[in-house]
Amino acid sequence: MWQPFVYMWIHKPTQKWYIGSRTANGCHINDGYISSSDIIIESVNKVPDEWERHILKTGGATEMLLYEKQLLQEFDAINNPDCLNQTNGGGKIVLKEKIHSSQMGLELKELYANYVDETYYNALDLGMTLWEEIVSTLNNIVIEDGKIRIDDRRIWNGYLHRWSNNDWLLMLLAIEYQADIKPECFKSYHIDTFVEAKEILLKYIDSIPRVLDIKEPGMEHKRIAWKGIQAMREALNHINNLHIDNELHTRPPRELRGLE
Repeated sequence: MWQPFVYMWIHKPTQKWYIGSRTANGCHINDGYISSSDIIIESVNKVPDEWERHILKTGGATEMLLYEKQLLQEFDAINNPDCLNQTNGGGKIVLKEKIHSSQMGLELKELYANYVDETYYNALDLGMTLWEEIVSTLNNIVIEDGKIRIDDRRIWNGYLHRWSNNDWLLMLLAIEYQADIKPECFKSYHIDTFVEAKEILLKYIDSIPRVLDIKEPGMEHKRIAWKGIQAMREALNHINNLHIDNELHTRPPRELRGLE
């Protein structure tokens, strides 16, 4: 049973609280998950009697991520002295540093509306679905084959040759959202890869139907697409706390032999 949820931990002696979400594949409210914060995990394990967990809401993965962000904004978490997500304090609990805004600068929330006939939240949901689908496929390939081959037709024919500009725009919108609320899950080279894809996409979106499926002199866009899906896999696995090794990482391949 897959049951994403939003939770709140309350530190009973101080009444300070921490809000988080759990959206990993197969998760549910009784799966033993504590938190994404190592500090909260350590404190709950050391003094469990001092902590009380509440499930605030269950639902779809994107809905839960949006609800988590909504609550933190409503409670002004950055400035709220009772919020353990965003402030520093003493005693037994060493609090997390503030979460900084994403460095991606995609500005897709304003741009996507020119190309996608969906509301913003529907667009986020569609983007997450596309993102989760490719990552699930890549993870299964790693589990079954031990590595991801650059000439794997399941990837190219199933996704990269098929995705439209709008599909990429939806995924980048979801990536921007996730990078803003969970920046610790994105490495600098992930951000660089997504920014490169965004810049190429927006440069040619009005003139080329599948911008990131082009391989011509001076337009090696398939290289960018390949890097993009590897970065998607790594980032989403970080978000979902999945550790699936693969010998290929987010680096530009030397060449794309035999690709049409």
